[in-house]
Amino acid sequence: AVVAVFAALDGSVRVVDLDAKTERVLGRHVHGAGKGVVGGANASSPPPAARCVGVLDGNTVVSAGWDGYVRVWDVRTRPGGESGGGGAAAAADAAAAGGSSSSSALALDAGAKIFAMRVMDAAIDGAKVVVVTSDKHLLCFDLRSASSSPSPQPLWRRPSP
Repeated sequence: AVVAVFAALDGSVRVVDLDAKTERVLGRHVHGAGKGVVGGANASSPPPAARCVGVLDGNTVVSAGWDGYVRVWDVRTRPGGESGGGGAAAAADAAAAGGSSSSSALALDAGAKIFAMRVMDAAIDGAKVVVVTSDKHLLCFDLRSASSSPSPQPLWRRPSP
């Protein structure tokens, strides 16, 4: 199947199957979950945008949002947590259906709203993600080492002019 993945202003990360002409929500960035989100969990506040999305390999999608998190998703995950080879938790689809939480295979805290993201080629750069945050920092995460760490930290954090 030929698929396209995109981030939406409602905080969702969506997968479109271009052959079957279907769309589904892979998961979402949760309102009030991260740093720098004005209004916290207040329902009258705007939802966090899933700001950017990138594809790491044929099955792994990386998104970043205004909730301050980089999230890693497995596109093979189906509603109800069924998987064609595994990955993100069933809570992603529950949240998409109106639940209050969202889960992904991996969530990395950037500490502030994320305005831009670059996913590096896994074969060349070793599965790294660089983000630019609202508090004027550049952060680099190594997805391979982060997936095995109980509290992943950035490889480096630098001020951005």
